[in-house]
Amino acid sequence: MKKILFLLAASAMVSCNANQKSSGGTDSSKTDTTKTTVTTSTTEKKADVDPSSWSYETDTDKMTSKLSYFAAINATNKLQFGAPYEGGSIATVTIRSKAKKNEIILTIDKGQFICDVSDGCAIKVRFDNDPAISFNGSEPSDYSSTTLFIHPEPKFIAHAKTAKKMIVEAEFYQEGMQDMEFNVAGLKWEH
Repeated sequence: MKKILFLLAASAMVSCNANQKSSGGTDSSKTDTTKTTVTTSTTEKKADVDPSSWSYETDTDKMTSKLSYFAAINATNKLQFGAPYEGGSIATVTIRSKAKKNEIILTIDKGQFICDVSDGCAIKVRFDNDPAISFNGSEPSDYSSTTLFIHPEPKFIAHAKTAKKMIVEAEFYQEGMQDMEFNVAGLKWEH
C-alpha cells in the first residue's frame, strides 16, 4: 500500500512540474494605447539584458505585413513623485521606425507629463558634457499623460548615436522639472 501511495505522489509531483514548465513562459503580447511596445511574438530579445542598455525589437503589422523597428533604453535613475505615484517611476526612451518614419517616444510607468495639447512643450536634452539642446515635445493621439513624442527626430538620433550619456529634462504634474539619465552608448540605428 505504501508503494502505491509513493508512486501516486511521485506521479503527481512530476505532473505538477510539467504543468509549471509549460505555463511558465512569458506573454509576449503587450498592449499600449500609444503602441510604443511590441505587440507580436516575432520579437527579437536578448536574454538577461542590462536594463540600462539598448534593447532591439521588431514587430510585423498584421494588416500590412510591414516591419516596425524599435530600440529602447531605461533610465538609470528613478523619478520620485508624491502620492499617488510614489515608489519610483522608470523612464524609457524608445526609437521607433514605422512606415519608414522615425519617432522618439519618452514614457514613464507612473506619473504625468505636462505638455500643452496645442502648443506642445519644451524638452531639454544634454548629450555627454555638451550644452543642453532644446527639443519639442508633443502628446500622443490618445492624450496619454505618461507618453511624449520628441522632435526633431533626426537631430535626436544623430546625437544619441555618438553619445555615451544623455540627460532628458521634462516637466511633470505637480512635480516640476525632473531629470532622467540614460547610458546611451552603443546605439545601433540604421532605419
